[in-house]
Amino acid sequence: MTDVADRATAGFRQEFGEPPAGHWAAPGRVNLIGEHTDYNDGFVLPFALPLRTVAAADRQQGARWTVWSELSGETISFGAGEVDEPG
Repeated sequence: MTDVADRATAGFRQEFGEPPAGHWAAPGRVNLIGEHTDYNDGFVLPFALPLRTVAAADRQQGARWTVWSELSGETISFGAGEVDEPG
C-alpha cells in the first residue's frame, strides 16, 4: 500500500501546494456469488481484493469540500447542500 499512499500524498501536495493531514485506505471488494442475497437467506461470498483506494485529506476553512482525482485529473468543489444532487 505504501506506493499508492505515496502517490496520493504526492498528488495532494501537487494539487493543493501542501502535504495532507493524513491518508486513509480501503480495500477493493467483490461478492463472488450474488448481490442482495445475504439478507434473503441466500449465499454470498464477499472477499477483499489486493487493490486499494487511498484518499489523502486535510481540513479546509468554510462549508465546502474540494476534491481532486488522480484518475481523471479533475478538481471539483461542492457544499453540503449539493451532496444529494446527482452527478
